[in-house]
Amino acid sequence: MPTHTMIYLGNFADLDRNEWSFSAERATAHFARTSFGSPDDPLYGQRVQVEMQDDNDDGVILTNNWFGHQEEISYSLPGSTAQSHEIDSAFTARNVEVTRLLPDGSTDRVQTTLRVIQDTGGNVFLMPPPMEDSDTSEIEAMTTLPIVSIRFPSAKYFSTDYNAAYAGRHDLTGFVPCFASGTLILTESGSRPIEQIAPGEMVMTRDHGPQPLRWRAQRSLTTRELRTHPNLRPIRIEVGALGVDIPDQPLLVSPQHRILLRSPIAQRMYGTQELLIAACKLTDLPGIRATSGNAPVTYVHLLFERHEILTSNGAETESLYPGKQAISGLGEAAEELFTLFPQLRDMAEPFPAARPFATGRRARQMVARHMRNRRALFN
Repeated sequence: MPTHTMIYLGNFADLDRNEWSFSAERATAHFARTSFGSPDDPLYGQRVQVEMQDDNDDGVILTNNWFGHQEEISYSLPGSTAQSHEIDSAFTARNVEVTRLLPDGSTDRVQTTLRVIQDTGGNVFLMPPPMEDSDTSEIEAMTTLPIVSIRFPSAKYFSTDYNAAYAGRHDLTGFVPCFASGTLILTESGSRPIEQIAPGEMVMTRDHGPQPLRWRAQRSLTTRELRTHPNLRPIRIEVGALGVDIPDQPLLVSPQHRILLRSPIAQRMYGTQELLIAACKLTDLPGIRATSGNAPVTYVHLLFERHEILTSNGAETESLYPGKQAISGLGEAAEELFTLFPQLRDMAEPFPAARPFATGRRARQMVARHMRNRRALFN
């Protein structure tokens, strides 16, 4: 059965009192002009894995249950046992203001369509965009960055007669930046496959020489997961795409993994020659692209005492930066990380970035200038 990451919004009185109609007639009374989440209590901290029990495999779960028992959803809320309920109602809202967490810890705001369900237990969830009925702007708004908060618009933007929930959906989560397995990382004893480097081993860093690896974790994605969540497919950087022989062999990284660039254009735009930029921002450049297939991939995270610049397949890239966005994507693995770095639990101490981050429209403009002027990203 398909399982998707959803955001729990709370428990509410029945939004669909009249089971003889498809309408969630009380949705606007409870949600119009209402906000959920805040910087101190972000929505990405309310993510729940919800299994959609599509028993007849027709791709949808009906929400109108007046004529008998329907297919269910199953989940475990924090601090409670597993539970299963029918979906009782659903609604959509356009022009919802969504605040998202950027890699540097700041936020941005976008407007998009949101889709919400309530089950027969009263629990309300924000759903990911469906695979069959969503446009690219909704997918980009909801799946590329962790969601801090949302504010619903006035009642006129609601559609409350949504009578089914598609079982095939995208994913409501930002993914932790990381390397693909097989990447060669420069260590004190030479270049070694990333998956063979154990905590305590000395890895060469740009700024601080050999440093002991403090923590390593990995996550494997199956063909099915990548087909369902194409935004998690690796970015492939070909030989020489960043500069002369940089990288020196093809490099695969997750879309949000940051690559070091050094150029006069960066100096003019940011006041510093060296910046870190997410690989997904570079796909307009020759030799850099999102992979199109669904071959299984294992992503590996490396964490050090500080945020470091590493050499990976001959290119300079970042180690894991444990900001709010990355930690939000670690799930249960975050508890292991907090044991080693307890200050990260509440961000009591800063974790400085190795270089400034290039983000948003300004980053896209910088990449466009490199293309237009035919300048290498690293020289």
